[in-house]
Amino acid sequence: MTEKEPRGPVLDIENMSRKQLLSRITLAQETQFGLDKATPAQLNLVYVLCRRWHLDPVTDLSLYRGRPWITLDGWARLIRRHPDWAGIKQRPLTKSEKEVWGYDVDDLVVCTTLLTKEHGPIEGYGKVTADERKTADKNTPLFRHPVEMAAKRSLARAARIAFGADVPDDEIIEAEMEAEMEVRQDKGRTAQLAARHAEIFDRADEWALPAAAAVEAEDESQEQADDTD
Repeated sequence: MTEKEPRGPVLDIENMSRKQLLSRITLAQETQFGLDKATPAQLNLVYVLCRRWHLDPVTDLSLYRGRPWITLDGWARLIRRHPDWAGIKQRPLTKSEKEVWGYDVDDLVVCTTLLTKEHGPIEGYGKVTADERKTADKNTPLFRHPVEMAAKRSLARAARIAFGADVPDDEIIEAEMEAEMEVRQDKGRTAQLAARHAEIFDRADEWALPAAAAVEAEDESQEQADDTD
């Protein structure tokens, strides 16, 4: 029996360094995991949201219609962190079940049963309609992975019912994006944070992430202030 080759270190998503996160974003671009056509502004948002929610840009967060959105894997990662999490089951609705629930038979409908320690099983349904599949852009997940999209919507709905605002939904992500854009439009604030960032980090390996760098500098400044209290 031959010994297995040792595996490389497992990436700790929740404690990724700045360089590790930048490397993962670059990997997502090179492998065309949704970021290959992203603009610098979009990459900034991906960086900030991944850092804020401890998500992997390769598997957990991508772009959909030009805006960041959490994938099925990302949702699963967020939900597993909740202390009330106990497990999950997903299945497609049968033709007869879709008829009973009033769905069109050609719709893709997934039922998610989210198991919780305190409240027991919580169900949520998610669908991708036949019209959505017909009209979707061929480069979007909705066209390429409609079953996974239905599963994601189902999981997101079940999570909202079970955990409420404890996990981010599309509305929370949208609000954070708008807030981030407001920060960038405040040129005085951005310049102040960028100057602070230059004092803290070596910017030689920085690439097209001015807003993310500013957020990083602000957090570092706050950490140093906390240490002196």
